[in-house]
Amino acid sequence: LVVTVTGNNGFPPNPSVAELRNQLAAYLLERGADPTLHEKHPMGAQTIIRAAVFNHLEILKMCASHITPQRLADAINEVPVVNGLTALHDTVLRASTAAPDQLEGYLEQARWFVAHGGRSDMEDFSGRTQRNIAEQTQDPDVRRRLLAALEP
Repeated sequence: LVVTVTGNNGFPPNPSVAELRNQLAAYLLERGADPTLHEKHPMGAQTIIRAAVFNHLEILKMCASHITPQRLADAINEVPVVNGLTALHDTVLRASTAAPDQLEGYLEQARWFVAHGGRSDMEDFSGRTQRNIAEQTQDPDVRRRLLAALEP
C-alpha cells in the first residue's frame, strides 16, 4: 500500500494514472492492507504519511474507512524517526511551495487532516510546528489560506 501511494500522478497530472493508483489502493485495502503498517525501508513511513506528501486525498479517505478514527488520528500525528514530519507537516510544507494548480488539493487535505484529529502544534525535529511552517510561508495569500486550513 505504501508503494501504491508513493509518487505523483504524472506531470502534467494524468487521470488514468490517478485512477489506476486509486483502484490499486482500493483492492489492497479491501483485502486487508493496513495503512498504518510501516514500510521496510530506512524511512519507515506508513501509508498516511506517504500519501500526504503526494496529495492522494482520495486514497487517504479510503484508508480512513478501513481503520478506526483513533488509529487514523494516531497515524496523522505520528512522528517518524527519520525527519519528525507528521502527515500534516508534509501537507503544510508542500502547500507552502505548491504550484497554483496544486495548492487547493493540499489545502483540502490539510482541512481533512485537522477534521480527523490532525494537530498543528507538534514540533518536528527542528522545532517547527505545522502552524510555524504556515506562518513562515512567503506568499501572503497562501499563508492566509494555510492558516485558515489549520483551524479546527
